[in-house]
Amino acid sequence: MDLDRAKGKLQSLDCQLAQHKRFINCVTLDANDESIYCGTRTGDILEIIVETAGYRRCGPVQKIFHGGIHQINAAFPDTLIVSTAQGKIAKIKASSMVFQDEVSLESGPVVSLTNSREKIYSLTAAGSLFSVLATEPLSAVTCFTTSITNPVSSMHFPAGFGEIFALRSRDEIRIWNVAD
Repeated sequence: MDLDRAKGKLQSLDCQLAQHKRFINCVTLDANDESIYCGTRTGDILEIIVETAGYRRCGPVQKIFHGGIHQINAAFPDTLIVSTAQGKIAKIKASSMVFQDEVSLESGPVVSLTNSREKIYSLTAAGSLFSVLATEPLSAVTCFTTSITNPVSSMHFPAGFGEIFALRSRDEIRIWNVAD
């Protein structure tokens, strides 16, 4: 991608993906702005080098997420957190693309995945909000709340606020404080 600040325009670049032909569901950039991770409909992740717009690798190694990857979070060092259409969240080691951990959430597909400074939050289509410390195994996930009645379309932690987040649904916006 090329940014022309004087004209205020953004130019796209084509990425060479070797022999891979995929439908991309989601894209995220790592914290160092070096790699782009693309979640695909086929359930794998393509890693693209930002500087050259070139394909680096496909992962995770020996693991496919059936139903596709809906979101990728690269906020924690050397860790990718992914959510799937089947209501699962998983950890993948970013440097090697090796699958590490996975948990199935009981309340349907994950519609939003975000993080605070220390925790991972996932919201399901049924309105259940789950959290787990990023340093813990995903099996330690707990249900934070189930009081959301309308389908939620997004969840976001504002920059600099590790304990406050906003949820947006069809009819409302809710601000939550998740201080322990």
